[in-house]
Amino acid sequence: MHGAQKYPLTQVMGSETIKMVSMTQNEWQNGTFGCFSDPMTCVKGYFCAPCMICQNGEKVGKGGAVYFLLSCCFPVCAISMFRTATREKYGIDGSDAMDWGLGICLPACTNCQMALEHKARGN
Repeated sequence: MHGAQKYPLTQVMGSETIKMVSMTQNEWQNGTFGCFSDPMTCVKGYFCAPCMICQNGEKVGKGGAVYFLLSCCFPVCAISMFRTATREKYGIDGSDAMDWGLGICLPACTNCQMALEHKARGN
């Protein structure tokens, strides 16, 4: 990704500022197979995928009964749509075609990637 800029995250506690980590703003913080870096997210994504799909949807403003039904009946469509919404929310470079390709071919990994992205960005 050309032009990627890293911005330090800081947390202010009283009069003390703590530098946390550096985050690239226009890229995914975890790769498609990054779910293995957080075993609990990986386990949740595998054993309770519909729950994680719905949580990812809620974090991008796509909650409610219609999206719940979509997540349960057509999870690949929900994952692909929520990945596009996540990418747009955080200004991550990519395309709808890539979102749908990953959602169709690697739905579990893509679902976990979104959960980790929300976690990394504090949502």
